[in-house]
Parts: sequence; structure tokens; C-alpha cells
Amino acid sequence: MSDEMLNLRIVDAIEQTWKCILAIREFSNHFLRFQSVLLPHEYSKVFTEKGKKTVPQMNEHEFYKQMGEITSEVESVRPLVGENIWLLYNIYEIFSFRQAVKVLEGLEQGKLFAWNQDIKGAPDIAIQKLLGNIFSEKESSVNFFL
Repeated sequence: MSDEMLNLRIVDAIEQTWKCILAIREFSNHFLRFQSVLLPHEYSKVFTEKGKKTVPQMNEHEFYKQMGEITSEVESVRPLVGENIWLLYNIYEIFSFRQAVKVLEGLEQGKLFAWNQDIKGAPDIAIQKLLGNIFSEKESSVNFFL
């Protein structure tokens, strides 16, 4: 395979990865949109009848099925995108889906917590470790949601 053809395949792989990122964002944003508008102490508004309509009602099986459909094809281009891009993609995928799952479980349990807390209200260690891959300790300690 010529260098030119390989470069074209790499560019195509990166474009496919980017399209997957956009699909993840579109899907997870249905569950997370209120987090960009409301502060954590205002999340109870999501429990109102009007508020619940902003979050899709779907069972776990359907959620994971759709998640799998979104991400299934990007695995095939993984060898072409490089370690850094793949790491960032993987962190984004895990972060987005974990946050969406926490919202679904929180609505089911009647309690929603801040993005950096687990479904019991404790610090979300998994999210902290995940973000520790790309942010320094100082950067990750900044609380953007006061």
C-alpha cells in the first residue's frame, strides 16, 4: 500500500471516529442537556412532569443497544487513528455514557447528583480516574459547577 493511500485511510478513520463522537454527543445530550443549564441544587426540577419530558424514557436494554449501535463501527478503524486520538475518544465515550446512565438511574431512584458524584452522592471515583488520564491533579480539582 502506498503512503498516499495509507494517509487517506488514516484521514478516513479519523473522520469516522469524529462522526462517532458527534453521534455519542447527540445521543447522550438527550440525557445530559439539563446539566448544562441547571446547577446541581436545581436538578430537582427535572423530576417535575414537564422536566421528565426532557429526558428520554428508555429501559436499560434499549439504552445499551443504542449505545452499541452508535459505537460498533468505530472499533474497526482503531488501528489507524493512533494512540492519542483513541485515548481521547475512549475517555469521551466512557464519560458521556457513564453520565447518561447515572441520570437514568437517578431519575429511577428519584435523586440526581452533580456530574462528579456517583448515584449515591459520593465522589465518583471512576470519573476522577478517567479524567486523571487527560487533566493534571490541579486541573481536575477545579469545580466548574459551583
